Amino acid sequence: MGSEQKLYFSRWAVLASCSLASSVVATAYAFGAFSREFQACLGYDQLTIDLVQSIGETGLFLEVFCGLFLEFTGPRETILMGLVLNFVGFFYLYAAGEHLISSTLTSVSAMYFLSQFGSSFITAVTTSISIRNFPESDRGKVAGLIKAQFGLSSAILTQLYFDFFGGDVVHFLRFLAIYIAISLLVAVLQVNVLHPSNVPYYLERKMGWSVSFKLWFAQLFCLLSFVLVSGFLSNIIVFSHAVKLLMGVTTIAFQASILILPCFHGTVMLPRSSRTERSSAGSKACENANSVCDVDCETDFLTPKTNRDSVASSDDELEQEREYTFSIVTPDLNLWEVLRTQKFWALFFLFFCGGGSSFIVMNNIQQIAASLGIVSSSYPVLVLGVSNCLGRAMVGWFSDIIFKYIPRTALLCFETVLVGITCFVFAIDHPAVFYPCLISMGFFSGGLFTIVPALAGDLFGATHVAVNYGALDLSPALGGFLFATWLVSVFYTDNCQDCFAPTLTIAGLCCLVASCVVYFIIVDEKTQKRISFGVSSRLSIFSAVHD
Repeated sequence: MGSEQKLYFSRWAVLASCSLASSVVATAYAFGAFSREFQACLGYDQLTIDLVQSIGETGLFLEVFCGLFLEFTGPRETILMGLVLNFVGFFYLYAAGEHLISSTLTSVSAMYFLSQFGSSFITAVTTSISIRNFPESDRGKVAGLIKAQFGLSSAILTQLYFDFFGGDVVHFLRFLAIYIAISLLVAVLQVNVLHPSNVPYYLERKMGWSVSFKLWFAQLFCLLSFVLVSGFLSNIIVFSHAVKLLMGVTTIAFQASILILPCFHGTVMLPRSSRTERSSAGSKACENANSVCDVDCETDFLTPKTNRDSVASSDDELEQEREYTFSIVTPDLNLWEVLRTQKFWALFFLFFCGGGSSFIVMNNIQQIAASLGIVSSSYPVLVLGVSNCLGRAMVGWFSDIIFKYIPRTALLCFETVLVGITCFVFAIDHPAVFYPCLISMGFFSGGLFTIVPALAGDLFGATHVAVNYGALDLSPALGGFLFATWLVSVFYTDNCQDCFAPTLTIAGLCCLVASCVVYFIIVDEKTQKRISFGVSSRLSIFSAVHD
């Protein structure tokens, strides 16, 4: 009985912690804002700093190993591991930039890789835990929020770089090491995984607590708007040092305000006994249903009507039982089983082309601007970060709205097509298309990084989503090496005027081809019939259990 009275954090408290952690670790996306100063500090040329960046970004996409670490240890241990790696990596870069220690290209690349590998540990926890703690009907919103905070992180860190340090990259690297560590220590205090029987909104609806995400998206858009406006004003008005400090502190305050939001969803702490109150009756129902649907016998939402004792006394609770029935019949595949499926490799190829193409712009944003005669500033990085955040949030929400009618896989193909079209327009190589294409590339590529983790949970189950999504997340890293590093180096020359156009054209073609191929593999008519048959079968199981 003693163990049943222990408390655990609600799904909303965990979501707040995961959002805070995600909002400080996208340092790779902010690298373009300070890459030139860091390059000058170390005496590197452009190709050398690109190599450092590409090696570092590889660490950001090794979530498959971080997911395995998460499954064998736990979310808190994984966050602490990411904290240590991040701190060590950035503190070494600070020491190297300050010339406190001797450094080489190998050591700088390795330590930047280490810092990004630490970020990968954080994203493995924040993405997978958030998806596991919410029902399937809200996975798009949750993934969108977490990924949007991650995408906005680059704009936030860029703004703090210019507000607090005014281009002093060395002391900014020291700030990153300390600031990220403090934020992660705050986040790690309230992270846990809900028991599967608590994943539906049964308790919230029973107690009359809100399950709306409106406040979460409102906080996100307020933070986004403040960062965008302050960044825009900083580029047209010369503020005093005191005003810049105030703007930076306000940005951090907006960022931390997300920790207040769980208070609007009832209590932050819940007793563990709540998940066992209804389990005994559910076990019997599961024994009867196992021959049909092969579900977990701890499921209490399959309780027969005669034994439910008003557990499902309202339409909302009946809907929650239906949602949970859908979630438990979804197969939970481990990594080895996932690697043997056709869907995994189709998604891997699509993410390889779409995500890899977006890194052409992300990694070379200042160089592209310079080739078009646009004055170098932090604003292009800020615009890209904000549009990327919007894409992650809005596409995640939209995917939940149309989920009953259009599969997320079809939406993923459409997003990749739009990334390809953006590459073609960018290849026109005219200053007039720079900012429109920058916004569209950030928005559509952000949508890719939201849909894929939700799809990993939909297609392969939520239990091993950290490992399965981590395996898929390798594809944009490999695509980035192909498109943003190797292909750019083939055409790039100093003071070039149109050296990015061939690379963007090739990337756009690859996106279109990949979208067509994957659409006919996964979202063809036969697949849709199989999906319809599967939904009908699940509804039949649900009706049989409740009758």
